[in-house]
Amino acid sequence: MIADIIPCQKMPRALSLLSYQIPQEYEDVIKIGQIWEIPLRQSTTRGIVADIKKNARHGLKLKWLKKIINKKTIFTEQQLKLFINLGDYYGVSASLFIHCNLPKIIKNEWDQFLEPQKPIDRPEQKKENIEYFWWGERKQKLSHYQKNIHRYSKLGQVLIVVPQISDIENIVSTLKIYPEDLCVINSQISRSAQIKAWQSALNGNKKIFIGTRLSCFLPFTNLQLIIVDDEHAPDHKQYDMAPRYAVKKVCQLISSEQKTKIIFLSPSPSIENYYEFSPHYHSIKNTEPDIINLENELKNKNYTFVSDRLKKEIQTTIDSGKKTFLFVNKKGESNHNYCTDCGHTFNCPSCLLSLIKTKESKLACYYCHYEEDFPPFCPKCHGPNFRSLGLGIEKIAKNIKKILPETTISYLTKESPDKTINNAQIIVGTKFATNKINWPQIGLIGVINADQLWQHSEFMAKERAYQTLINILTRAPKNAKIIIQTFSPENTIIRSIQKNKPAIFYQEELTYRKKFFYPPFSRLIKISTQNKNEKPALDQAKKIYENLQKIKGAEISTPLSIGRHILRGRYKFNIIIKLKDISILPTIFKVLPNDCLIDVDPQTLLN
Repeated sequence: MIADIIPCQKMPRALSLLSYQIPQEYEDVIKIGQIWEIPLRQSTTRGIVADIKKNARHGLKLKWLKKIINKKTIFTEQQLKLFINLGDYYGVSASLFIHCNLPKIIKNEWDQFLEPQKPIDRPEQKKENIEYFWWGERKQKLSHYQKNIHRYSKLGQVLIVVPQISDIENIVSTLKIYPEDLCVINSQISRSAQIKAWQSALNGNKKIFIGTRLSCFLPFTNLQLIIVDDEHAPDHKQYDMAPRYAVKKVCQLISSEQKTKIIFLSPSPSIENYYEFSPHYHSIKNTEPDIINLENELKNKNYTFVSDRLKKEIQTTIDSGKKTFLFVNKKGESNHNYCTDCGHTFNCPSCLLSLIKTKESKLACYYCHYEEDFPPFCPKCHGPNFRSLGLGIEKIAKNIKKILPETTISYLTKESPDKTINNAQIIVGTKFATNKINWPQIGLIGVINADQLWQHSEFMAKERAYQTLINILTRAPKNAKIIIQTFSPENTIIRSIQKNKPAIFYQEELTYRKKFFYPPFSRLIKISTQNKNEKPALDQAKKIYENLQKIKGAEISTPLSIGRHILRGRYKFNIIIKLKDISILPTIFKVLPNDCLIDVDPQTLLN
């Protein structure tokens, strides 16, 4: 008898399964999902039994399995099929998914593992069992959650996938789920808690699971429903390390195999899902935001980026005992600093991006965390004259303090969380702040410069800008005042939000995507090469580009340097492939070297 094994260590993409002969004394013991010790090259490692068959697929002489680690089944057959399918789609070995998800079980914990429940057979479905719920206010979302969780938890297991760890507590407290029914899974829980979550999924003794994207890989045996919360969120895609997978694809493969229902929820659907599902918008009568044209402020010689209208509303809000939240999309005080004598600019020596000036007179890079003191003289010409351009939260806080000196102001970013936020009358923050502030206390929301959100070269820039603004507006308390400042009040995003008509934005964005052959009208693959030296990275990218030219049905870009040139000390070049037919992916993977980076369905093309 022959066993197909997925090794527990990282393997080249072509080696998802390795075949071994099963010793005769183990033929009645071996099961799919067990961990075995296997010979690999000149050493041994561990592997998971993925399939058992009578004969090998070829006539080659096979090595023998070494020994069984434990007779208990750790992975389900459906789980292993999921890993293999994901490996095929994302251009990696299935062993990478095993390596990332294998629980670290110590010796005395094996006895706690019971035999998994036998998966329940469900009737074949003629089409995908997927629902999209496009909510307009949070009470609609809550009602939809409660109705479906109550219904499906009676039938089996329910999984709620959230973008960030901070979202878990919010949903649990809002839904008031009983602790005995709940299992939480994320990257920050302890090893023992991870083992308990794994056992609960296998044994079915918990009904409701909630976690970040890694919760999708638990060994469910009776998964009835998957809810993907805020499906549009970037954190539903693992993009910074392999395997680079998306929650949507994982859930669709689970649904296809286990006949599980999927519900996507969002107040601002991704462009691809808007096009694919044509969801119904549960419209509400929002407080119509006031749009302030910043061009008029400049004509009136107001250069503070705090319009007269916003200043007046801040004072009114303070007098009413409420707080003001001012949203700024830039960190620091200024993001472009240079010498006016010679033109020397201050860039990060590691990633070459512009250093951002902070209020402590430091120059900082928020990508690689490099930091240096702002010098008194130019390091190139030794001149004393500098100029700082750009708009960050620290500069806005400073401007407001000059205008309203009696107010207490705090600013809040991921890098500089301000502990005085609870006592502040005005909170100035980036997107990070939206998950930290106490929204019921907010009486005024001001977007300082909306244009900063979409002034980027990424193909998803406008989509992300729209979703960021909707996220802020849907968090606003019912009677809160909303002011959006912009240099382009006729922008599609602004008009769509002001009129509460999402179709204005979505239809124009789809027109743009179709014209330039971007998703949903194509599928993207990003191939990256990197090296500590620029020339080897570029040479490898050029060679890959030449090999890809032989493939028909693909639109392939020449190698492009990433926006910041250097990432984590390495030069990086990207090749962007646009496909109409995703079925040629295996052909593309065959011509790629094992050391290049592959990102199928990337969210960014310049990094």
